[in-house]
Amino acid sequence: MEDSAKRKIEAQKILDHGFAQFKNVNIYEAGDVVFNVRVWGGEQHWVNLITPDTFAVSLAQFEQDQADIRITYKGPLIAPLKQGTQIGTMRITVDGAVVAEQPVTVANDVEATSNMWRKAADSALLMV
Repeated sequence: MEDSAKRKIEAQKILDHGFAQFKNVNIYEAGDVVFNVRVWGGEQHWVNLITPDTFAVSLAQFEQDQADIRITYKGPLIAPLKQGTQIGTMRITVDGAVVAEQPVTVANDVEATSNMWRKAADSALLMV
């Protein structure tokens, strides 16, 4: 019985040490703007991308120094766009391995423009 109790204590010490090596890091809070992207054919030329939820990850100290954050999205973005639509993904990688990912969404509605000249200009620029 005594050996079993000692094993439990030692196991707990090992677990405590392991967990102490990691730190929770808040990358973005829910609703934070993470990037802004060009919108084609819209009343606005740019729209903010946000995280719909808090984006947090547990990393060891050495991983915090090596972490890389990348945002990918499918473009070009063509109006109209609805607020809350998932446009892409934000990923945290350490040594090339993805350790966390979070969707990024459109922060606000972007209506299609009714201005003929803006439509023509945006269409011409998209072809280039």
